[in-house]
Amino acid sequence: MRELSSAEVLEVAGTTEMQLRDWCQKGTIKPAGGRGRGNHRKFSVLQTVGIAVSIELRNSDRGCSADYMRRVISAFATVTEEELLQAFENRTRYFELEHNGRVLLHSEKYPGCVDVQKNYKQIEKQIKRMSKTEPNPTGRNRGLVGNK
Repeated sequence: MRELSSAEVLEVAGTTEMQLRDWCQKGTIKPAGGRGRGNHRKFSVLQTVGIAVSIELRNSDRGCSADYMRRVISAFATVTEEELLQAFENRTRYFELEHNGRVLLHSEKYPGCVDVQKNYKQIEKQIKRMSKTEPNPTGRNRGLVGNK
């Protein structure tokens, strides 16, 4: 399972460092790995999709609370990429709701719904672009992703 650093999540999910840190400290987001002193937070690709979807929900007319964001992100963390890709093949791509820890997708678009497939493809595209970037010789890549 590929894990993304906080800096990578910031770039692909479209949030700020302060907001991501705040969500982690408040328990809205629970990193998949790398917690603790001296370790950087790591997030799974599907957690990152959940973060992007919940940010889009929060910014929409529909809106959502921090608790609902936490539930959405946690629900996405339980889905495998294979399950998500299978849902896309079955033409279900729009986020409906989180229910009992499961992500429910549907095929019909309605006002205020979030296109999960679009978010997933954008994140995958950005991950591929970042993986082609040569690492900084000093070992620090924060703020340098995508620069050559």
